Amino acid sequence: RAGPAAPELKHRSSVGPSKPVSQPRRNIVGCRIQHGWREGNGPVTQWKGTVLDQVPVNPSLYLIKYDGFDCVYGLELNKDERVSALEVLPDRVATSRISDAHLADTMIGKAVEHMFETEDGSKDEWRGMVLARAPVMNTWFYITYEKDPVLYMYQLLDDYKEGDLLCIITTLFVCSFIDEHLDCFHLLVIMNVVSINICIQV
Repeated sequence: RAGPAAPELKHRSSVGPSKPVSQPRRNIVGCRIQHGWREGNGPVTQWKGTVLDQVPVNPSLYLIKYDGFDCVYGLELNKDERVSALEVLPDRVATSRISDAHLADTMIGKAVEHMFETEDGSKDEWRGMVLARAPVMNTWFYITYEKDPVLYMYQLLDDYKEGDLLCIITTLFVCSFIDEHLDCFHLLVIMNVVSINICIQV
């Protein structure tokens, strides 16, 4: 498997005024969705994914895991003018049973070395931190990396059992990691993705 790669959804340089919502919208957390996406004058591309969560401090903002991509995106699905033809699909996300609940709980807050296979078959090491279990897709974990402080999702229990994920038991590394990526962690705390006492859980 290749290393983390984010889809090319670009950030807006400016945000216009929000439009008032005239009536409550359907709760789409846990739903499969698809929509078009157009950046500037470019072509419309089609995206399909799973709505993981609704951000408490900004209910119009949803966390989405798109099919075929490893990172998590936050989008105002009902406000962003780049989103078109939003459709809630009838298929629901299948609930899977965690094979080792104790290991899953122990992994949270740990600094790790995550191995990815490169095109030539060699292994590429990514250092990062396991932040939390992902909602909805309950066998997946949120993780972020030194090389790329973006929110990613992987089925880390499988990687751990295959020897591609190693825990680094060092509080110094974890505290240094948080300090270097403080802006990212502030955002994740606001989104209730990671607790502020993560450093002392190692």
